[in-house]
Amino acid sequence: MNKLLEAMASDMNIHRYRNETNTSFVYRLILSALGQWCLRSASSPDDSIAKHAQTFLLNNLLDEYTNLFPEIRPMFETDTVSVPVFIRRVYEEIGYLVTDKNNKNSIANFGKGIEIDNGSLFFGIHEPASISGLGVIIEDNTPSSVSWREVLIRDKLTWEQYITKQFDIVLFENRDISTGELQFFNPLSRSSPSSSWSNRLTTDWTVARKTPNGPFYKVMKYHDDLIFCEEQQNVNPDELISYEYRRLYFALRKFYNNPLNAKIKVLDDEHSEITIGGHLPNREYYLLLLCSWPDQHVFNKNKFIVKNQTVTLIEEVLNNLSIEIKGE
Repeated sequence: MNKLLEAMASDMNIHRYRNETNTSFVYRLILSALGQWCLRSASSPDDSIAKHAQTFLLNNLLDEYTNLFPEIRPMFETDTVSVPVFIRRVYEEIGYLVTDKNNKNSIANFGKGIEIDNGSLFFGIHEPASISGLGVIIEDNTPSSVSWREVLIRDKLTWEQYITKQFDIVLFENRDISTGELQFFNPLSRSSPSSSWSNRLTTDWTVARKTPNGPFYKVMKYHDDLIFCEEQQNVNPDELISYEYRRLYFALRKFYNNPLNAKIKVLDDEHSEITIGGHLPNREYYLLLLCSWPDQHVFNKNKFIVKNQTVTLIEEVLNNLSIEIKGE
């Protein structure tokens, strides 16, 4: 490993996990470095930087890093999403960066953090610190620690309370919709939620759609009829509150005793691997990106490498989505 990588690993306190390949380790270093550049660019003397300037900076850095280490280029390649814009948007949506009326970002260095094992997931820049994915971990709890629910703007409903609220009969009505036009989500399927649709209704409560892009309806069997509640799902895919309907799919699976699973495999004393059987809502996905590195590719949404001190937090967040945790 060359001196540049050694310095980056030392500065960010990122270590190779047991039997990790050199390519994987370099990829994790570069992903975290891009995140740190994004944050530190917003802590300049005037305390703000134009969004396009941040994106330009990260694009140039990514080009330079992949030219130096061409073996990691496939891990950042994508046809649809700009990696620099994606990183910046995660920080904006989760609260690390604050955007002013002039479309400039500044660091939200308020001293807040989320309590984790032996430290805090800190919101801002702090030295010394350990970097985990896009997040900043410090050893001490901050005096103004907040809950992950507050950061994610997440309600305090249990999954049982949540699904009961979603299928409150007063929200439903008869609609002139032919069942022949619909596909139904099957909560009993063992496949991932995105592959669990069929032309047949299998449960009394579920979700229906006319096409993969909508419109979508919550569906309830009432006596011998079906009643409907239309679902609005067309939101900006980069926003914190996007893909919220996945929470409903997970809750339906749990309700019908077929919960989505996540597996946690301990890799060594410092690292674990988490594999999730479906894609998360953005709230939980963005938080996970602050605790972990998507395995082998920046847009891998199913498998993550995490530092063990964040595992308890992640388990609580996944359990709140009614995802069942299994160890290996």
